[in-house]
Amino acid sequence: MTRLLLAALFALAAASPGCGASPSSEGGSAAADTTSEGGSGSDTGTAADTASTADTTLDSGSGVDTGMAADTTLDSGSGVDSGTAADTASDSGSGVDSGTAADTASDSGSGSGDTSPPIPQELLFVGNSYTYYNDLDQLVASFATSLPGAPIVTASRVASGGYRLPQHEADAAREATPLAAFLGAGPYPAWTFVVLQDQSQIPGFPESQPERIDSIAAAVALAARAHEHGATTLLFQTWGRRNGDASNPDRFPDFLTMNNLLAEGYAQMEQAIRAAGHPVRRVPVGAAFAAIREGDLAAGKDPLDSTSLFFRLFVADGSHPSLEGSYLAAATFVCTLGDSAAPPFAFSPSALDAAEAARLQAAGCAAARSLAPEPTP
Repeated sequence: MTRLLLAALFALAAASPGCGASPSSEGGSAAADTTSEGGSGSDTGTAADTASTADTTLDSGSGVDTGMAADTTLDSGSGVDSGTAADTASDSGSGVDSGTAADTASDSGSGSGDTSPPIPQELLFVGNSYTYYNDLDQLVASFATSLPGAPIVTASRVASGGYRLPQHEADAAREATPLAAFLGAGPYPAWTFVVLQDQSQIPGFPESQPERIDSIAAAVALAARAHEHGATTLLFQTWGRRNGDASNPDRFPDFLTMNNLLAEGYAQMEQAIRAAGHPVRRVPVGAAFAAIREGDLAAGKDPLDSTSLFFRLFVADGSHPSLEGSYLAAATFVCTLGDSAAPPFAFSPSALDAAEAARLQAAGCAAARSLAPEPTP
């Protein structure tokens, strides 16, 4: 598989912290993730995704959101995001970024004094826009490789706007799709970790909701494929929306309620995968978002004030991550993978304020430690 040099990832430093990896719905383009030939893997377009303000209703009355910022109406029973804004990194329009980057860590070192074993080398991210915004997979790879003693870490991704886990599982089972090439029958290619990220609302739906039931079944099936390829599954536990979910106000009236329900959903998904006999861990990024919110409150700051760090974890739609939000997610991943890793870390895009980067690192690692496996007696 093609590998892009991750040294160019630092082109993120030139992008606005509020930029996503996709154009807004007003731009009229369905190509949400456009990896450039220059190797940066980032889209420097400044337009935030505003699709969440334009919920569309199908003729069936299902109330699905066809935009990249997946707003799905719970009461209709559909709860699906049709994901029409595909992640189209290649000219084929496959909705996939299959070009993965060999991370060439800079000479800056981490400065953390961490002596943990090297973080495993091969990561596959399977998700949607929450994954490809700000090239989260490459942020994780660059971050991981910057740790002392770490090998070069590579990260691949298959991520299409609004995609759900059942859609990914269907692709994995179908010949000639990029995900089938990564997770098809047989043990090759081998992965150390396969990251699964579901649509942003479905894990928080009621347990009886068909979409949640289908997602758990698909997660177990994808974890089985990951296991066959030698990998541990990592569940990317996403976050509540900044102001809750306007399309499901009774279920998700605010950030904390939505965040807690998503955590419960991912915990159930984790239990189902483990019960099926597959190795799995959860990466509690939503908990890290909540920690930043709590820190703002403790400092006497309104988390919904536009100057607060919590507010700035999101782009304008209040759903997708800003560079700060993606960096917080990356720190949570790195501290999950390297259980003994601890801040301060030297790696951060120059666009981030140094003090805020340190705060994001600390919150991500604290969240990761909250789910760290118990030491073996």
